[in-house]
Amino acid sequence: IFRFSWGFGVDCPDRPVDRGVAMVREDESKKAEQAIDKLRKLPENKLCANCLAPGMPLLTGVIMPFKIFVCGNCKSAHQSFSHRSKSTQMSVWTMDEVRSLEDKNDGGNRACQEKWLADVRDGDRPREGDRLERFKDFVQAAYIDERWKRRGGSGGGGERRQEVSRSQRPVSGERRQEDSSSQRDEGRRRNAGDDSAFNPASGRVSVAAAPRRAAPAQDLLFDPEPAVGSTRQVPMPAPISKGLLDDLFDPNAPVASATSSQNQ
Repeated sequence: IFRFSWGFGVDCPDRPVDRGVAMVREDESKKAEQAIDKLRKLPENKLCANCLAPGMPLLTGVIMPFKIFVCGNCKSAHQSFSHRSKSTQMSVWTMDEVRSLEDKNDGGNRACQEKWLADVRDGDRPREGDRLERFKDFVQAAYIDERWKRRGGSGGGGERRQEVSRSQRPVSGERRQEDSSSQRDEGRRRNAGDDSAFNPASGRVSVAAAPRRAAPAQDLLFDPEPAVGSTRQVPMPAPISKGLLDDLFDPNAPVASATSSQNQ
């Protein structure tokens, strides 16, 4: 018997299978099935994450991008948006996939309610008996438009507990430098007074020049040192003779009285 191989009709031996690897995979698959069965039985995972419909007896659909357990209608709605889904009974699971559904890894229906459906109202959810379009509209609003997603807060397990709001985050070095520069500019404006003006383009404070004061008047007749820059020649007084000085300061010289000067 010839088996078709690569289109040449040549018989090729079967590829050897490592039985050790196959046994490990089978053992891991059994452990994964047991682990996911425990997750299905948790109270929060017994109701559909979207419409809150109970499983019969347990939910079998899992939407992997959002790590939630859903009913058949919600599973079909997610599949219409090409969201990857798996079955707890028909699919093959790995331990990594099962661990991603744990609450500490932001998995499970409780984490979904705290993150994606934090602000949803009961009237917004589809109900059993609604048309499939109603379920699709809910998936569109909740997971694509993020209409009811929690904004800024932290909730649930895993990474959400480690989130820090923007108001509590440390200020970066560049932000601190900008704040200190603005404080310095404010101090310059205050010190400069009302005549100062701040230019936001250059980041500098310009101060209006003070009016110049007039130079003090100088008497060129009696000031032996003329003003700086002046070219005017100052006339010097004529020298006083020695005889005139002797007459002025001679104690024996007659002093004319005021009466005699008036009679004359």
